[in-house]
Amino acid sequence: MTDGNYRHTLALLRAISGYYQLHVGAEQRNACCFYSRFVKGRMLYSTRTPEQFFDSIQKYSKAKKIHCIVPVGDTTCFYASMYKEKIEAEVPISNIESMNTARNKLKMMDKARRYGFKVPNVIESLNNPRFPLVLKPVYGRGNLQFVNNKKELRQAVKLFKMNDVPFFVTEYVPGFENLSFAGLFKKGKLQVFFIYRELREFPLTGGSATYAVSIYDSYIKERCRKLLEGLNWHGVAMVEFKLDLQGTPYFMEVNPKFWASLELAIRCGVNFPLLLLKMCEGEKIEQPKYIVGKRFRWVLEDVLSFLSKPSVEFLKSVGQRSSIDVHLDDLPAHFLRVLNKFRRVYYAKRRLKTFRLGYPYGIPVTE
Repeated sequence: MTDGNYRHTLALLRAISGYYQLHVGAEQRNACCFYSRFVKGRMLYSTRTPEQFFDSIQKYSKAKKIHCIVPVGDTTCFYASMYKEKIEAEVPISNIESMNTARNKLKMMDKARRYGFKVPNVIESLNNPRFPLVLKPVYGRGNLQFVNNKKELRQAVKLFKMNDVPFFVTEYVPGFENLSFAGLFKKGKLQVFFIYRELREFPLTGGSATYAVSIYDSYIKERCRKLLEGLNWHGVAMVEFKLDLQGTPYFMEVNPKFWASLELAIRCGVNFPLLLLKMCEGEKIEQPKYIVGKRFRWVLEDVLSFLSKPSVEFLKSVGQRSSIDVHLDDLPAHFLRVLNKFRRVYYAKRRLKTFRLGYPYGIPVTE
């Protein structure tokens, strides 16, 4: 597994620990998964270039006789897809053509519109726009910016151009919750799915779920199935929506990899990592019947969400029955994950003059 610094990589390791011998890679020596008791081998790699990533992964997999490589992060999935045919181990992800399309937010918004989803309007002219607006990178995750006036818009455009990041601008969709469809596909055919609502997130705009609940929605399932089957998708993917103030889902993007809220699906009975590996081995897999209405809390992130924006809803949810992401049998890994998260927040506060907890991308202001 790659990206040993992610919370969902920890969940992934737990989910398959009783079935396989596990190795994990990361770019940082203090990656939390390096300290998990479920890990047999550890490696460091670089993602500065696709070639460096491929060379390090190939060398390690040959030396350790790795059977299957599971990329977890956006960059590692992209690079692994580029070299999928050259990597000697099994790599259960889509080919580079499908990967490039899925990562392109503008292309996927257009496709989603054709499949019947509502999408935010793309703003072509910035001469006299209606604020607030959202600036997003065409590829990859993070780095989006919320702007409320022309001055913030000029600063955000300058930032994207200075970093040589292709971007586009959309209207802002007011709302407080997200909805997500997660699926496992085999050569363009849906095998397994799971749907959930993100009740809170951190950061508060454009972050990962901190408190979520499993749901079922036949409309979302069927259109997401058609959307990803239209890409001839192979492996896992997540489709993300934002719910407006009336509860209408607006398509945001496709996440062509494992998602941060993976542990909720596993706790509900859909063990995506195990099913993915069983699929690689040629076993027939079937849709598990999953628990609807199960709530899950990522404790650290949910506390940070509350500190960013205290609410009565958070206090009410404390009394609701829910599972949490802390596991006593693997505490060193979880403790280090928490420590690394606090470090990132602390250094962000020192680096940014206008730092405000929970709003690293700006604060959209609506009337």
